[in-house]
Amino acid sequence: YSIKSPDLSNEELLFKSSNVTLTTGVDWPAGTLYFSILDGVEIPFDDLVYYVDGQFRGPFPTSAAFETQIVQLPPGQHTITFSYMFNPLNVPLLPPESPNRIGAVFIDDVYFLPSGVSLPPTMPNLPGIPTEPTTSPALSATSPALSASPTLVQGEPTSSSALPTPASVPSTFAPTSTPPGALYYKGFEKGMFPEDPEWSTEGDGLWALSTEQAKSGVYSIKSPDLSNEELLFKSSNVTLTTGVDWPAGTLYFSILDGVEIPFDDLVYYVDGQFRGPFPTSAAFETQIVQLPPGQHTITFSYMFNPLNVPLLPPESPNRIGAVFIDDVYFLPSGVSLPPTMPNLPGIPTEPTTSPALSATSPALSASPTLVQGEPTSSSALPTPASVPSTFAPTSTPPGALYYKGFEKGMFPEDPEWSTEGDGLWALSTEQAKSGVYSIKSPD
Repeated sequence: YSIKSPDLSNEELLFKSSNVTLTTGVDWPAGTLYFSILDGVEIPFDDLVYYVDGQFRGPFPTSAAFETQIVQLPPGQHTITFSYMFNPLNVPLLPPESPNRIGAVFIDDVYFLPSGVSLPPTMPNLPGIPTEPTTSPALSATSPALSASPTLVQGEPTSSSALPTPASVPSTFAPTSTPPGALYYKGFEKGMFPEDPEWSTEGDGLWALSTEQAKSGVYSIKSPDLSNEELLFKSSNVTLTTGVDWPAGTLYFSILDGVEIPFDDLVYYVDGQFRGPFPTSAAFETQIVQLPPGQHTITFSYMFNPLNVPLLPPESPNRIGAVFIDDVYFLPSGVSLPPTMPNLPGIPTEPTTSPALSATSPALSASPTLVQGEPTSSSALPTPASVPSTFAPTSTPPGALYYKGFEKGMFPEDPEWSTEGDGLWALSTEQAKSGVYSIKSPD
């Protein structure tokens, strides 16, 4: 057995849709959801897209056979919704159907592996369970995002873009610098791309240097203009290949994802496996990818007309129609974030490191952090006899949706936290991962 989308076709050609949703458990850890999908849709007749926690993630590659796809999930409860649609573009007339059109979607073999759990080389030979290895598959040749496999560069760049002539760029500038502890950093400030063997670009157009947008310094790399009068689907990839001797760690990059469905889209792959899109934005945002040790490929695939529609709607006046990438760096596991953080309202910009407490440190005479320019205080504030008079408070990690370091000196002071029972959890200065405060269970 598998599950199958319903037949939504109708003579009036009315748009119709049907969703199937998997809701994970509240106690599930972080990990990877695997599922096999036969995506037999064909624009403009029908389409399938999916959402995670109500956020649009995009379509899957169409196929006439089952292919394994993955979705990375943080801990906790989440919803993964597959939405099948008939006449998704709501066109008044459909073209003749191809004889091989399937017109349905099938889903089978859905499973979840917690982070750090490897797939076994073989599966038990149980009735209805395939015995082949279920290791993550490579991208299929029919994948619209990677129509050709990214080329590994062996010491020579696959292409080179001409250096732009920035009329407004100063003759001298302070280039961006390598974050402390980073094993690798690329800010594109040498004025050449690709100039080293880690990067390559290929496709219907080539990613190139740009001075239009930059997270820091002057340069970033930009996706090519793939628009065309025939509205043909076109794609272009840029790939970073890590070193074979890189340890496990986190790849950071700043991305301005100025795409807009149905005009264009950006998705990314790790080692040929589809990972999904990024949130669209009109400003640079820091994103991260966790990597195990060894060599890996991280491919960004920019697409024009990704749904291959025959007619595009009018463009919005604010459409950017391009993607920019800047400040790419890799921190090995165990290495702290850079010492300075964005100066966001209420977030201190001091280093994230925290000095050790000494027995001779003077008592803290005032509340430890400034929030929105005003010191915090609380009658429940403990009196730490061994807390230093100055310290580096903790700060929000790049890309974090939520962060709590308990450095305001009050608990609970916001609606996300509560405590109840035979005793109440409270602030403590006895132990802290960073900063001064943590919360402690009652005696």
